[in-house]
Formats: sequence, C-alpha cells, structure tokens
Amino acid sequence: MTDTTAAETSPESQDDVQPSAAPAQVASAEGTSTGIWILYALGILAALVLAGSLVVVAIESAGSGGNGVDLHVSTLALAIWLALIIAAGGTFVWRRWGRAK
Repeated sequence: MTDTTAAETSPESQDDVQPSAAPAQVASAEGTSTGIWILYALGILAALVLAGSLVVVAIESAGSGGNGVDLHVSTLALAIWLALIIAAGGTFVWRRWGRAK
C-alpha cells in the first residue's frame, strides 16, 4: 500500500463523511413529503372553489331581485371537494398537534 492509498482510505476521511450524511437523513425523515404538499394544495384549491361557488350563488341570488335562482349542485363534485378539504385539514391537524413528539 502506498502513502496516497493509505491517505485515501484512512478512517479519519470516512468519519468526516458519515456525520455530514447523518443530518441529511434525519432532515429528510422529519421533513414534509411531496405527497403531503400535494394534498395541502388540493385541499386549498377545493376550499377556494367552494368559497368561490358560494360567492357566485350569493351574488346571483341578491341580483335576481327575488325571482329565484335556479341552482344545480353536483353531489359527486361536492363530495370530492369536501373530501379533499377534510383530508388536507385532518392531515394538517394530525401532523401539527396529533402525533407524539
């Protein structure tokens, strides 16, 4: 073994690599995954869609002057939007306050 080979494989150089790798693994284990961020984004989008729909219905009913507004609600769409809001909100609450630290 030559001096350069011994220097390349010295235990000190391996020790230098391991501490820097360990915090990266810990940070990724405790960080928020991409799937969670997608769920949050879909939940926020669903909340905005429902809020916007309610605003449009309120404006139309106020502007109709009591003639009545014909309102058609898709039960499937409403269920999907509500499910996304509940899933995102529930996940946020569980991750923030629900799990043991």
